[in-house]
Amino acid sequence: LLFELTNYVIVSHMRMEGRFFLKEEYEPKDKHEHVKIVFTNGLSLRYVDTRKFGRLLIKNYDDYLTTPPLSNVAPEPHLIDASEFYNLLQRRKTPIKVALLDQHLIAGLGNIYVDETLFLSKVLPTRRSNEVTLEETKLILKSADKVLKKATELGGTTIYTYESSEGVHGRFQNELLIHTKKGEPCIVCNSEIEKIKVGGRGTYVCFKCQQ
Repeated sequence: LLFELTNYVIVSHMRMEGRFFLKEEYEPKDKHEHVKIVFTNGLSLRYVDTRKFGRLLIKNYDDYLTTPPLSNVAPEPHLIDASEFYNLLQRRKTPIKVALLDQHLIAGLGNIYVDETLFLSKVLPTRRSNEVTLEETKLILKSADKVLKKATELGGTTIYTYESSEGVHGRFQNELLIHTKKGEPCIVCNSEIEKIKVGGRGTYVCFKCQQ
């Protein structure tokens, strides 16, 4: 999330539980509030983060796009050429889920959206990246784009604490097909959804549908 000021840009990565709220300057500080930016009109932007995983950087306006961290961020799924992405995957032996979480390869996919993407693509999260076929790569990019667009339309995904700056919870959690569904029947094959660890991340998978 970017905030453009007169000469600077604030680059924010909210991670798991970071939230921004627009409030009157005089309103009291939240228990987990870490940053307060006061504007000349009397409003203030507050950054609240229960787990303190988020990061805020102040960058020069002239070069914030060409210097880290933004210079290291890959394009989003709809902007990626499938053949080029396939070639990148062929150089990796890490699980495909780990690759999709790497913002240097593909931007915008967190743990929840990778689970949903791989389920739609029928690809096992533990598959080595260099074992994924070109056709599967195309389907992964298409599915990722579909998931991100739907999540954006519904205002994000509220699993624990996420809400917008206006205090509105996301609704994409109501559309989840596999994430958080441990022990429930798969909507496709009725097999039990399992939870495993991939790259240290909790991962939901249907071992019958995903290969």
